[in-house]
Amino acid sequence: MKYFLALCLFIANYFSVSVFAGKYTPEGLYDISRHKLDNGLEIYLKERHEAKNTAIRLVVNYGTDDNECGKTETAHYLEHLLFTGTSKHTEKELDDLIEDNGGAWNAFTASETTTYQIDIYSPYTELALNTLHEIITDSTISDDNIETTLDIINREAGGEYSWLTRYLYTLDIGKSGFDKASEVIYSEEEYCSVIESFKDISREDIISAFDRFYVPNNMALILVGDFDSEKILSVIKKSFGMMESKKIDYVRSSGQHHYEPQEIFTSTLEPLIGSDAEVYIRYRIPGRMSKESLKITMLAFYLSQDLHDIIRIDKGLSYSAGAGANKLNSYGTLDLYADSDIENMGVITDIMLAEVEKLVSSPIEQEKFDRIKRGALLGYASSFEDNATIASFYESAWLSLLTMDRFIQLEDAIEKVTPEEIQDIAIKYLSREKAVINHDAPTLSYEKMYVIIGLLILLLAYSSRRRIARFIKRQ
Repeated sequence: MKYFLALCLFIANYFSVSVFAGKYTPEGLYDISRHKLDNGLEIYLKERHEAKNTAIRLVVNYGTDDNECGKTETAHYLEHLLFTGTSKHTEKELDDLIEDNGGAWNAFTASETTTYQIDIYSPYTELALNTLHEIITDSTISDDNIETTLDIINREAGGEYSWLTRYLYTLDIGKSGFDKASEVIYSEEEYCSVIESFKDISREDIISAFDRFYVPNNMALILVGDFDSEKILSVIKKSFGMMESKKIDYVRSSGQHHYEPQEIFTSTLEPLIGSDAEVYIRYRIPGRMSKESLKITMLAFYLSQDLHDIIRIDKGLSYSAGAGANKLNSYGTLDLYADSDIENMGVITDIMLAEVEKLVSSPIEQEKFDRIKRGALLGYASSFEDNATIASFYESAWLSLLTMDRFIQLEDAIEKVTPEEIQDIAIKYLSREKAVINHDAPTLSYEKMYVIIGLLILLLAYSSRRRIARFIKRQ
């Protein structure tokens, strides 16, 4: 799945009206029925009758980046709340409607989108759509549900941080090197540098977000599976088609940000005790909407394989070494990473920088690059095994489709990338002065902790012995 998930991040951007079936692409992958209702709702329907299953994805163009710092988790909070009951059904009754009819549902919140998904036995596709419409339009979002949901999402997030922990974090105490580096590589509008609390999000914040963003002209509905498109489109028009549209104003990052990294960012008492360390080297890159997006992803594929071969296989310095391109629409980062022993962080950093410099200095060998491309294409091909995967493929491309209006043909695009183009990307974005390095290591290793404990025991024993001696002497 790793190649598919990475490819989904840069699918970018193009919708084709022609049918295209290639060596690595399922027949008719790009031949999808696209509709836009009068209220602005985007609909994508793909009939596949191989299995009695329908995959439904509702994507809302709203995520954590669309709220001010301190309340970025409003989108996540709202996502959970929409499953807690409507005026017609309790939370359990809603779950039963889906699960008793061979289905499963879930949701997740990302930086720019919130996605609701249902996979169900296809004869109950209409029921699933109506249930999804019900939670989107009729959720009660009561005070009781807010309190219950608060406990759930706090557990999901690992617990509520104390006010003292949150305050110390503003002083860089308990802050990782990765977090310190993020404050530099991202602008203030892109990255929130405080520990947030769900308790700071009010019911008014949640209702405001719901009213502002959960409108049809800010959504896409995607169905892939065993259904009749004409019938399903009629069902959608009678439910989602009745929702009222509103004007949406977004203030999202333009992607422009100048940063000046220091030599190395290190953690401060985070973690306090441990034995493992992590090394990251990160570079600012353009986002998914960039024409260079696919080439950047191929660059990340190459570096990931290269670093794994050298740092893990050849040197044995790390269990997990590689690279990845993390992209939003307008900006992102290319991350080189490796877990490490504390004493090897400097060595691993030097290897990473040397491999990037080698790439900047000369193109990748054609034979090696062809092997990387083949691996990417085969991983891409093996990913399209079911309706859910294909629905997620379309879902990941939706924001880009709003702008570019057609898919690229990924096979052709990947085949056309050359080593020289990858070198040009490396020269443009991976220069040494743009590298943001962070070393995250525990303040105390277990070895040092044992030494300190041993010294304290000896000191305590020595002090106790002197006290006993003085007591005996007084007697």
